[in-house]
Amino acid sequence: MEEGKVREIARSSVRFQEDFVPNRVEEQTGKYEDVDTDGLRPKAVIPWHHRITNERDLGPNRTIIETTVEESTIPVKPCIHTTKSYISDATHRKGLVELAAAFDTQECFLLIEDLDKQDTYEDAYRDVIDLVYDISETGVDPHFFYGDFFSNLLSYFGLTGTAYGVMYGEDYSETTERTDQSGMLVRYYVDQIKNFLKVPAAVEFLQYIDAEMCECEVCKRHFDSWQDIADHHNSDEALMNHVQKHYVECRWNHAQYVENTPFEEARKELRASFNEYVKPHGRARQISPDKDLEYLRRWASVLESREELAEDPQLESVSNRVESN
Repeated sequence: MEEGKVREIARSSVRFQEDFVPNRVEEQTGKYEDVDTDGLRPKAVIPWHHRITNERDLGPNRTIIETTVEESTIPVKPCIHTTKSYISDATHRKGLVELAAAFDTQECFLLIEDLDKQDTYEDAYRDVIDLVYDISETGVDPHFFYGDFFSNLLSYFGLTGTAYGVMYGEDYSETTERTDQSGMLVRYYVDQIKNFLKVPAAVEFLQYIDAEMCECEVCKRHFDSWQDIADHHNSDEALMNHVQKHYVECRWNHAQYVENTPFEEARKELRASFNEYVKPHGRARQISPDKDLEYLRRWASVLESREELAEDPQLESVSNRVESN
């Protein structure tokens, strides 16, 4: 695509994001009353982004971000969209860091494809930590676009937030193919192992380890026991709504956890969870043998390997308050 066309599309994206809501409100209500639409603009513009799988992809992204910064009247929050295979090269990571810091933006999204916990190994997780840390060191606050529990752990290395969807999207893979899949499996997020299981498998596992009933507001309101969740399995629509809200509560608790838990304690708890649950997980008859808990061990190991880079967010917060006083 010619550079002029790339810039034209980038400008169009900015105008759409800044003006779509105010314009629609003005169209719908402006003829009846005066409406102040200034407060309806977004907090930031997210530039159109092009997946980076080789160094040639840096140029179009640089053009897009540059044009967006020039055109936008509000802050710009670029998205660095790449793959775990691309960031395995230190030179590639350096190029991404330079791209994130090139236009005096305060924040950026990181969208790293294929970080499925079952198929991501320690080297890849170390690459992610290094990228997050290096971007943070430039003064840009990185924020994950899609992430599982590991993305919360990245807050020890400079990550400032993580996004997820209530439809269980914890990792992302770009595809250009349509699928004929319809509906979704109802899955329950098992916080002890930081993963989803089909409802019958989740109930079997939680009963097997003699886990106390979930204390989140959703589960307390709707279920008296683990078996109660299984008994609701046939009412898929209602149960889907409940387990989605349960997942949102779990993710909120994860954010609070890393904000208040020292790095060393978090690392030890991951290792302890693996040791405690690996055998029961393997013995549960309704859990697929293709699924294991090795990701918990990998997370603990990779934290150990990068502990010299880690900071405790809550200690940093206390330090900042002391300095400001």
